[in-house]
This record gives sequence, C-alpha cells and structure tokens, in this order.
Amino acid sequence: DCPVAWFPCTLHGNQATGQSQHAPPSVAAPPTSLGPKQPAVVGGGQPAPQVVEKMRINNWIICDDAQGEFYHDSLTGQSYDDPPPELVALYQAAQQPQAAQQQYAAQQQQQLQAMMLQQQQQRQQQALLQQQSQYQMMQPQARPPAPAYGQYAQQYQQQR
Repeated sequence: DCPVAWFPCTLHGNQATGQSQHAPPSVAAPPTSLGPKQPAVVGGGQPAPQVVEKMRINNWIICDDAQGEFYHDSLTGQSYDDPPPELVALYQAAQQPQAAQQQYAAQQQQQLQAMMLQQQQQRQQQALLQQQSQYQMMQPQARPPAPAYGQYAQQYQQQR
C-alpha cells in the first residue's frame, strides 16, 4: 500500500489532443493503461497525471488525480467518476462496525470514569470518618453526671 505510487488504475489518453480521462472513450480507440511499473506518457511527451490511492475497500480503490476523485474496480479494471452503488454499500457496511466499536469504547470510558468517581468518593468518605474518629479520640471523655444526693438517699432507704 504505497500512498503515492502508480497502481493499476485505467486512464484513457488521446495522443492527438493530449487529453486523458478515466472513462473509456466513446470511439473505438485502444485504451491506454497506467501500470505500476510504467509511468505513461500522454500527448506531447508529458508524463501522465499522478494518481494517489486514498483508500481500498475490497476490490475498490478510491483514487485522486488532477481531475479529482474517481473510483476504480480492480477486478474489472473500470474506473468511475461517481461512486458506484456497490462501493457505497461496502463503505457504509465498513463504517457500521467502526461506529459500533467507537460507541462501545465510549461506553467503556464512561463506565471507567463512573467507577473512578465512585472510588474517589469512597476514599473521601473513609478519610472523613477517620478524621471524625481521631477528633473524638482527642476530646476528653465526658463522665456520666453524678447522681444527686437525694437519689442516694432514696436508694439507701429502699435497701433498708
């Protein structure tokens, strides 16, 4: 997968006019093919426009050149200016698993963040409880109030 290289995309050139196109000519002229090892020369000795491979989906190659984006079927050797329905369907099918995978990753990230937040809150609660416990230990212990003298007298009399 060389991003900037010649690859089997069919480019039809008219040597008389120097023009080239991706679609086959309407007249019965033999097509000129650009292969990976032979940079073609179009018209008056000028090299053919550089073709850049942007993406591959199954047998389809999405290409870009001086005339713009085009779509090449590597099985049939045909090139199209507009994306054929088969390629559109393949592209959409390829995007669905990717979207599902991104959604799953986002859900996992949210769950991880929620779990981390919960753990942080638990640590804060534990630290607060520990501080409260230490504070209570530092306070002098309050003694229960001594019973009033009258209570001792009543108890003493009841015991007699």
